[in-house]
Amino acid sequence: MLFLVNPKTGAALSSEGFGNWLREAAKRAGIEGTRGPHGLRKAACRILVELGSDGETVRGITGHASEREMIPYIKDVDQLKKAKQAMEVWEKNGTGM
Repeated sequence: MLFLVNPKTGAALSSEGFGNWLREAAKRAGIEGTRGPHGLRKAACRILVELGSDGETVRGITGHASEREMIPYIKDVDQLKKAKQAMEVWEKNGTGM
């Protein structure tokens, strides 16, 4: 079990407190927009899949219980790959258009 502690008070951070801390850290780092834990977890899934990691490896990092839980986060990755492959075929074979 992991406990994150507020360095000012020494008290454990709640999940809301952690989200607030993370967003503030992202803001200080110059990262635009709201970046909470959920968004970072989703981004980690997408990036790892885009780089070729398999589902088991991704789950080991993100803590998802099954690949099915990751589908909403990574379904667009497959769509993007398929679109790129289709365009390569299109360009290779020409279209006469």
